[in-house]
Amino acid sequence: MGTCDNKCKVLLWDFFKWFCRFSGLIAALGQPISQSSPAGKIGSTSTPKPLTKRRLRVISVNLQSMRAKKESLWSLLEETSPDIILASETWLHPGIHDREFLPENYRFISRRDRPNDAHGGVAIIAHRELEGVEINLATETEFAAATFTCKHNKKPLVTAVLYRPPSSNDQYMNSLCAAITDLSNKFPGSVVWISGDANLPDIEWDTMSITGNRNSAPINTAFLTTVLDIGSEQVVNFPTRGNNLLDIFLTNRPSLINKCSPLPG
Repeated sequence: MGTCDNKCKVLLWDFFKWFCRFSGLIAALGQPISQSSPAGKIGSTSTPKPLTKRRLRVISVNLQSMRAKKESLWSLLEETSPDIILASETWLHPGIHDREFLPENYRFISRRDRPNDAHGGVAIIAHRELEGVEINLATETEFAAATFTCKHNKKPLVTAVLYRPPSSNDQYMNSLCAAITDLSNKFPGSVVWISGDANLPDIEWDTMSITGNRNSAPINTAFLTTVLDIGSEQVVNFPTRGNNLLDIFLTNRPSLINKCSPLPG
């Protein structure tokens, strides 16, 4: 087999809720989460290895301040034992060390902080058992990516996380779409996951149409066109913020998504 054909479960968590009442998404590749192999306990460490699991557990989460939500994040990791975390709105800055906010058995694979602003930011976090490598991207947008080596396959698993500020303009969206396209083109044949807070409530994903005008037509059209051009589908089918679907999970292999559901809040 030429690609990572792991099944996955995706969980989407939204830390906007008061006192950590999460309304998020668990993206899970594989068997139901209750049958997944547990990750190591908080505090344990191990040498990174290529992916060997047939089932992966992935959490996509909007943190809106990793510093303020540290205890809640650690509880989340303890309770769900995810393999990979795709985090948006981390609100970190380059002066903050990785070890300040993660338990010992998790590490940042990729971080993109705002250098002069205490908001925004994205990160890819993984269990220390997984062998992940950051992908260098020529973009000024909040978009980070990484690959995970697959032991029995030639093609790596490609993961990415994005954050599109709701006030960003058409140019920002064009730059973000260019980065997404470049990433997809760099890894032909690989399974690709792209998640994060896109702030695009006007897009009706079931019909791949634009049904509102809270964003400009060029912004909505550019993103929708990019998703189609890279041969991906958006698999979240429930609201993630109030009645709006803002947090998305794109993949070019939707058949490998065993389940995509919100975590209870």
